[in-house]
Amino acid sequence: MSDKIGKLLCVGGSLNGKWADNLGEFEGNPYDNPLRAHVYKPKVLRNLNSGEDELFYLYMELNEDRIEFAVKYALDNQLN
Repeated sequence: MSDKIGKLLCVGGSLNGKWADNLGEFEGNPYDNPLRAHVYKPKVLRNLNSGEDELFYLYMELNEDRIEFAVKYALDNQLN
């Protein structure tokens, strides 16, 4: 989801609900330990609020059956 210019909403992982610059695949490092980095990749997902397909950053280790819940949670808990 890119409501903010040049940014995508992160879904899943430690950055869930945060906006990140749209620069392609990136690693979030929530624990100051590069061995535990969370990898995010741009992916088109269904925005449950608008009913449209939009581009989000998806945490790559998120289980497929939890994606819909994580999208809803990220949309409801957006952080700057």
